[in-house]
This record gives sequence, C-alpha cells and structure tokens, in this order.
Amino acid sequence: MKLTVIYDPIKGDVVPDEKVASYVKEHIVMAKNCSPSPKITIGSVLIIDEIRALISEGVIDHKNITFKYKLEKLNPDKTGMLSHWPKGFCDVYDNILERLLNRAYKK
Repeated sequence: MKLTVIYDPIKGDVVPDEKVASYVKEHIVMAKNCSPSPKITIGSVLIIDEIRALISEGVIDHKNITFKYKLEKLNPDKTGMLSHWPKGFCDVYDNILERLLNRAYKK
C-alpha cells in the first residue's frame, strides 16, 4: 500500500471535523486494495494531522504515505513529523491564530 495525499486548499476535499477519522480510515482501506497506488486531494489540515497521528500510533507505516504540496513531496518519519513545512502548506489556521494573537497583544 502506498497512498499519496495531495494538499490543495482550494480544490481539495474538506470533511466535517467529526468525520475526519472515518474518512482517513476509509481511504487507508482503499489504498490497501488498490493498484496502482491511489492519490487523494484534500483541503483540510485535519486530514493530514489525522494521518500523522495514525503514523505516530503505529497504525500506518510512515513509508506508505507521501504528502504533496505544489511540487514538493513531504515524507513523514515514524513519529508522523515532517522534515520541513513549506510556506503555504496547511498554514491557514496558523495565520488566523497569528492575527488573533497580534490583535490581543495590541490592546
């Protein structure tokens, strides 16, 4: 099994928070039964974080997952961590949080 997860914040699938775990598990099962290796395009950091958590828990072998963002391949290690985090990759939440914190500290 090898699953490629493409992060596209504009065209990617977005899943309600409560359905993220089942969405990921469904695609992991699909990947085990598919040839050639499937690709999914997602637009939510929660999906990526769920996959990374499953890797860290040993449910998914890190060698079976590749994340893609634009032209970059991001391979997780056995703890689910990524070697680098490109600008624009899953950073919408961080950008909003930064704005909130900046506003809170200006008061």
